[in-house]
Amino acid sequence: MIEVSNLSIHIGSRKLVEDFNASFNKGEIVFILGKNGIGKSTFLNCLIRRQSYSGSISLFNQKLEVIDSKELFQKIAHISQKSISNLNISLCEFFNYSRYPWKLYPSALLSDEKEKLNKLMEKFDFKIPLDRLLATLSGGELQKALLIGAFLQDTDFILLDEALAWLDPHQKIELLDLISKQAKIENKGIIAITHDINQSLFYGDRIVLAKDSGWEVLKKKEVTPEIINSIYNYNFQIVAGDNDFFIKGHK
Repeated sequence: MIEVSNLSIHIGSRKLVEDFNASFNKGEIVFILGKNGIGKSTFLNCLIRRQSYSGSISLFNQKLEVIDSKELFQKIAHISQKSISNLNISLCEFFNYSRYPWKLYPSALLSDEKEKLNKLMEKFDFKIPLDRLLATLSGGELQKALLIGAFLQDTDFILLDEALAWLDPHQKIELLDLISKQAKIENKGIIAITHDINQSLFYGDRIVLAKDSGWEVLKKKEVTPEIINSIYNYNFQIVAGDNDFFIKGHK
């Protein structure tokens, strides 16, 4: 479990997050919704110690600041919105690095690691030769590779920072299906930033509402059209169903 208590984040004189309290569990998918610049990516960076904060973050009852870096990345994988496609390494090298938190130094995959990689590649329908360079992959191929690497890292949590933002709708839905199913199979917690309101309400178990007035976490069924409008200070056109709703567009 990740526990966040009285978390505040300031960048210079600017307050991004103030007194945020939440817990994140294995086996659930939590989406973070909020307008640009509200601090969503900065919050994820706090969870991997790449951003300073006040308050407390605990990972399985250990304070984040006392956890060894390798141990931290044995528990949390992070896919950033910043592309690594310009790295001059092969897929094989990239997947080897995905296992580095569990080793003394980067090395070739062991037989059981290769077996897991092959299974993940099959599930994600990833048929790219492992000698291909990351720089030669398409956007969809790269995102699949990053996700396979995150699952191969064998952590308890995976943080997704708009990891699917640049994919077409078919690719996005396909990968969300795969992420959702694989996370449930492996009992992993997913914390994902997205601007896709409908997909967060469909795939998410809970939603973090990142608002100027304060951050809060709600169960999916507790999220109302009024709350969605309040996040973005905008009146969306809402289509209501029997037990749910989706965003159609602007009014």
